[in-house]
This record gives sequence, C-alpha cells and structure tokens, in this order.
Amino acid sequence: MNQPNDPDSLRRARDQARLELSEVVAELTDQLDKPADENNRSAEDLVTDAKYQALYAADQARDKADKIQAQAKEKSQQIADKLESAVPAPLAERAIPSPRLPVVAGAALLAAITAWLLARRRRT
Repeated sequence: MNQPNDPDSLRRARDQARLELSEVVAELTDQLDKPADENNRSAEDLVTDAKYQALYAADQARDKADKIQAQAKEKSQQIADKLESAVPAPLAERAIPSPRLPVVAGAALLAAITAWLLARRRRT
C-alpha cells in the first residue's frame, strides 16, 4: 500500500505531472507558431500560458536541483569513503563513530543553496 509520502508514489506523481505539463507546453508552442492574425487570444489565455510556462521552468529547476543533490550526495560519499580509508585503524577506533555526518550535512546544505539559487534565477 502506497503512502502519500512514499518516494516512489511521489516520483510517479511528479512524472505524471511532468508528462501532462509537457503536453500543455507542446500545445502552447503550436499555438504560438500560428500567424498573429490567427492567434486572437484573450488576456486570460495569456496569463494562463504564462503560469504554465512558470510551472514548467520551476519543474526544470527542481529536476536540476535533484540532479545536483544526487551528485553532491555521491561526491560526499566518495569523500567520506576516502577519509575513512585514509585514517589509520588505531586512530579510527578512538575517533567519532560516524565521520560521514558532517560531510553529508555539508553536501545537503550545498544542494539546498544551489536549488535556491536556481529557483531564484528562474524568477528574475
């Protein structure tokens, strides 16, 4: 049974929304390709189009942020593994049990800042 916050169901919902949004964008692109005299749309239609385009841009920014976050997580894991293998065994036994936590937290912070900057740049 899928819970509303289940990552798989959220991904499926995101993918479905992305598919629907891409269809809407394709339709809008077709409308924009028509000559100006054939394209008599009302102001409401233009506002709706702008909203869909903003949603599409936000979706792309989220996708890029997800990709960057995954890359940061992978890199932080690689760095943590290198650090772990570089520490001599006697020193590692006396060290803090999980040196990965600060690295993972730093990577998550970096990903969040990057996502925020991408979203901010899209708005301007």
